[in-house]
Amino acid sequence: MMVNHRLVTALTKSLENGDERSTDTAVKSIVEAIEMNDPSFDMDDIHVVNIQLRNYQQHGYMTVFGEVLTSEERNTFDTDKHYAQALIDTNTPKKALPLLRSMAKDGDNRDSFEHYSEAMGLIGRVHKDLYLKSSELDRDGAQRHLTRSLNAYGEPWKRLPSQCSWHAVNLLALASNAAAKGFQLPEDLNEAEVANSVITAVNEIPENERNYWDWASLAEANVAKHSWASASLALIKALDAPNADPFKLNGTLRQFKELWYLQDRSIESAILVTWLERFLIAQPNSELLLDTDDIERQQSVKESDLEALHSHHRMRSFDWLQKFLSRGESVASIVDINSGEPKGTCCLIDGKFISPNLKGYLFCLTNDHVMSNHPDIYSVDRKPLKPNQAAVRFTQSRMPDKKYQISEIVWSSPFSIHDACLFTLEEAPPILESTIPIVSYVPSVTPNKPQEIFVISHPEKEALSFSFQNTDLIDHDAEEKGKKSLLPGLLHYTTPTVAGSSGGVALNAQLEMVGLHHAGGSEISKLNGKDGTYAVNEAIWIQPILNAIRTDLEDGRNRWLAQSD
Repeated sequence: MMVNHRLVTALTKSLENGDERSTDTAVKSIVEAIEMNDPSFDMDDIHVVNIQLRNYQQHGYMTVFGEVLTSEERNTFDTDKHYAQALIDTNTPKKALPLLRSMAKDGDNRDSFEHYSEAMGLIGRVHKDLYLKSSELDRDGAQRHLTRSLNAYGEPWKRLPSQCSWHAVNLLALASNAAAKGFQLPEDLNEAEVANSVITAVNEIPENERNYWDWASLAEANVAKHSWASASLALIKALDAPNADPFKLNGTLRQFKELWYLQDRSIESAILVTWLERFLIAQPNSELLLDTDDIERQQSVKESDLEALHSHHRMRSFDWLQKFLSRGESVASIVDINSGEPKGTCCLIDGKFISPNLKGYLFCLTNDHVMSNHPDIYSVDRKPLKPNQAAVRFTQSRMPDKKYQISEIVWSSPFSIHDACLFTLEEAPPILESTIPIVSYVPSVTPNKPQEIFVISHPEKEALSFSFQNTDLIDHDAEEKGKKSLLPGLLHYTTPTVAGSSGGVALNAQLEMVGLHHAGGSEISKLNGKDGTYAVNEAIWIQPILNAIRTDLEDGRNRWLAQSD
């Protein structure tokens, strides 16, 4: 399908470039075209807009788009489906239910099993999510949502099992989860029959015509039967499917961990989770959240147990993976000491990188806009915590819940300069030495084959973020500044981060620290005298930060003053 409408082209370009402002402008222009009943904006254009917004997970814009299509009576089953999915993905699933019920009833009345089953599957998803959210706090409510979810997935499957494999695997996963938590299941739910129906349906599709979801469904059906060898083989085939991508892989991983609890059931089941995480780490367009148990499992697994699974896949070496995970041991979360909510990230560094006299002393390093003795210089939306308002949690340590209070800020520099804050803790941290090496150089800028920049941060309460998606180093001004510079140098890269990543560690391909992550945006000024802006993330080159700390401390200062080289 060829779509040439200029507004669709503008939206596609802004999404591909990660340009948030241009994306907002493009969506507003498209909404205006719909409201003005622009005859050149046809259903093909509407379809592409929905697909693009979905692929880039712009769920908020999808709800806006769905609302205007409905109000202007341009909606179809397909647009209503995308609108309902966006409502679910923006944590307003109850708003989607009336629409989905109407869609299911309409599909049933028109004898359109495809539309009926799709709508019922989404109703099942709504109640599945509500069941999972309430299962710990409101068991009666959770039981109601569980029953409704099983009914919504089950009705289409009972009518036509051969066309409802994804309904069936959700039935199986829900039943497994509910049984583990002690919830009541329908007496007529025969899990073996459901699993066998999926296996039969997928096996009737020629192997060369199966897509990712066919193979993933087959894997889950074999998980339900505890047929680990068959599940492993199906998963291998899923990863080889042409339409496999990190978004789908993460969906399967969440299903394995959050519903099936495969990581906790047996050695055979845990291997599937461990290997899928390992495979995601190896992909160029992936991002993964790992908690303490995940990291321990990755570090303790026998490589021989994984060989049969990944022997024909391109994987990073075991040594590289172990090194990558070990770097995270020195990355911690800075939290509000009262609420416990994460504010940013910090890392432990060895004092030897500041001065030989400080070798073996551990310091924490974060951004000044995360924690500062000078919060009043910042705007309300960037106001940092004061030291007495902050604490540090080393969630990957033997004491993950302990809040380490701040002793003092040793040195700092404002956002507009180094955006750095070096501080100590009142108690010794729970690890004996920093696992993060620091180097004084940065990778070369090679546009044709960009160098990699990885980021480890702690945006979530309990899990580290290992970001290795679109890891291109775009530019830096290190050569202009030089290794002895006191003034900050900047690194620009496409590696994505989320709120709470400020203070994260920017690593080169050898997993050595080259920068302190501090900002990102859609209109970051280009470096080295180049005109214009672009959408990148930004780190402060670590070497000038260390140079400035060393110089100021030697001169008895603990705050950067306007100096020149």
